[in-house]
Amino acid sequence: MTTNTWPLRKSKSCPSVHGTLRHEPQPYVSYNPICSNDFDKLLNLESELPDNWTRKMKNKEAEVSKKKKTDRNEPSIYKANLRVEVPYHKAVKYMTDWRKRKEWDKTFDVMDIIEELKIGNFKVIYLRVKTKELVMANVERKYISPRCHIQAMSSIRHPMVPQVAKKGYVRAEAFMFGTIIRPDTDSPDTASRITIIHQIDAKGKRPLNSRIRDIPHTLRKYHCEHKDDEIEEEDSSLSLEKRRMPSSSSEMSSPDRKPYMYKQSQSVNDIVV
Repeated sequence: MTTNTWPLRKSKSCPSVHGTLRHEPQPYVSYNPICSNDFDKLLNLESELPDNWTRKMKNKEAEVSKKKKTDRNEPSIYKANLRVEVPYHKAVKYMTDWRKRKEWDKTFDVMDIIEELKIGNFKVIYLRVKTKELVMANVERKYISPRCHIQAMSSIRHPMVPQVAKKGYVRAEAFMFGTIIRPDTDSPDTASRITIIHQIDAKGKRPLNSRIRDIPHTLRKYHCEHKDDEIEEEDSSLSLEKRRMPSSSSEMSSPDRKPYMYKQSQSVNDIVV
């Protein structure tokens, strides 16, 4: 029988592990593998000196490096520094809205939202690249000064996905998978800097790095093709928000308001054995 070894950390500094989520309701997921220390770790890795990294490839828009190992038993840590000719607020939307991301991002062959909780922006995401599968918790955090947006992910169990991958696929384990988005220093109004850091036990070949480096090209192309669509969508959303705006404070606190609910994927049957 196959034994599943997930990177579930038992740390006093991360009380949510093996406990309960800080958000209710929680019909499926009973723990959150991501804690505040993970965001700090991503920021530290982002700013770490180049001396600690070995460059694997570089072009005009992307540079991928591998962190020098201190423990041979741990999976390698990779960092991709990308410059994208897309405004910061758009880059954040394209990278964190998984429904939009499926339209342009070729890093993964399959992207599926298994579970979503709007409060706290917590999601469970199913990803597949070639024969490698990942089931990951996704949490985001926005920083005001200096301005940046961080997306932190880590492997998690979920009852809608069998713990053992179906025949022909391998369940990879992500100890860390983070994305840090910032306005570009030289062109803050028109371009962004995206840093992707990952530590994954892929149980074999790692196809991610060769695909991540293509993100600047595919994201820029998508943005150029959908500029007009985005403007229309924002105008429509603003108009809808005005119509929904309550007329009084009593309406805002009405007990009849519907609570936030989970949204389940419509294509989850495709990934269940």
